[in-house]
Amino acid sequence: MRPGVDEIDGYRIEGHVARGRSGDVYRAALPDGPPIALKLHDRADAGRREAERLVLVDHPGVVELLDQGELTGGGAWLALPWIEGRTLAHLLATEGPLSLDRTRSLIRQLGEALDAVHAAGVVHGDLSPRNVMVDLHDRVTLLDLGAAVDGTPATVDETTGLEVDTTPRYASPEVAQGRPAEPASDRYALALIAYEALTGSFPYPEVATPIAMLAHHASSAPTPPTEHRPQLPAAVDELLLDALSKRPEDRPGSGAELATALIGASLEPTRSPAAGRSRRRQGLAVGALAVIAGSIGIVRFPDFYTRLHAAGVTDTAGAELILFAMMLQAPNHNVLAKLIFISFFLFLTSPVATHAVAHAGWIGGLRPMLGKEGAINIVLERAGLISQPIEVLL
Repeated sequence: MRPGVDEIDGYRIEGHVARGRSGDVYRAALPDGPPIALKLHDRADAGRREAERLVLVDHPGVVELLDQGELTGGGAWLALPWIEGRTLAHLLATEGPLSLDRTRSLIRQLGEALDAVHAAGVVHGDLSPRNVMVDLHDRVTLLDLGAAVDGTPATVDETTGLEVDTTPRYASPEVAQGRPAEPASDRYALALIAYEALTGSFPYPEVATPIAMLAHHASSAPTPPTEHRPQLPAAVDELLLDALSKRPEDRPGSGAELATALIGASLEPTRSPAAGRSRRRQGLAVGALAVIAGSIGIVRFPDFYTRLHAAGVTDTAGAELILFAMMLQAPNHNVLAKLIFISFFLFLTSPVATHAVAHAGWIGGLRPMLGKEGAINIVLERAGLISQPIEVLL
């Protein structure tokens, strides 16, 4: 910010928020208008490039460009929505490690946002927790496409060999070796974030220099998550170690795929010895339902979670279970298949299931939801996910 400047193109500066790798961010507002985030780029060409990338991506999980312009004397500014919340980095530092269920929700949202960026032909290139905002309702917004890869020649740091806007701590093995970032590079960073959220630790030893960190990414084997948090299911080890593969082609093929795999580990794993085999069976049943429901949702509605968030839903566990009822609408399902689905619902509405679902940290079973003045029906219909009330389907 230039000394003595308190207004830019009608936006009155209210305070400095943060210093990013490509410039400063301020809280600002038009006269009588709501607050916005005003991002000032040190270089006009960098500001123009980020604006062009933001225009390409239309997704509720990616920050929206409201306005843009250039600064007198050099530089550029971008007007972005003001988000009440904190960065994911701050959330992890103050509340981590997170539960499996909360991690799954955050990673799902972030994975969908990344998939939208990639579908627009853009690679983020600098995904890290400090480039992700989490609002007061745990909704995720992906920030800072200033480092994004879209065919524009990159400036390289002569010390690290990285593009100047790439964070060494979250650099993929291929980027650490000097190769261009690709969509799989972003998904590697997504897996690192999931690892940190679940364990409160990092898969590689802490080191003093960026070069040493790049060497770990390029050649060191990541520590299994359960070595940091033994109560995590073994499935989490397999999932995240695969997602942190040195070979891009061995990682999940999309952010949604990584998030779907986490559904299978959505149960809180802590169990007392007295719980016995009955509770383990309940937990496995609810876990299996989550896996099947999440898979149905993504196969039938690839934008399932996006549509729910657009309709104002943040806790999607109940909506996932209601996907079973949607399957009953399909005319091509035979009687046996429908009986299986009905059996699942009878289990879900039983006191035993309610106890198991509550133990898993979910919202407490299906029956209470159906009695809330049709709230679930209204939300799902608004999101375009059902055409009949859920009670009719049952």
